[in-house]
Amino acid sequence: MTPRYSLVIPFYNEAGNILPVVGDAVAVLAALPGTFEVILVDDGSTDTTGTEIAECTRRWPQCQGMSFVHNRGQAAALLEGLQIAS
Repeated sequence: MTPRYSLVIPFYNEAGNILPVVGDAVAVLAALPGTFEVILVDDGSTDTTGTEIAECTRRWPQCQGMSFVHNRGQAAALLEGLQIAS
């Protein structure tokens, strides 16, 4: 089923912030009528951002992660996330 809402969040070296941000976002979206998806984009981070995004996809099935090998910038990460959003 196509989700009613899509949220795209680009991250770059945000280890420690990802789980709280995504947890809050999922809670807000879950309170709305309809289904949703959350696209989490690792923009070439050099910290444990990718590991935390993977944990989000395990905790919340509405989350989908993707990553860039090198940092491409917030706009590129946001655009890529929007392109794969349902």
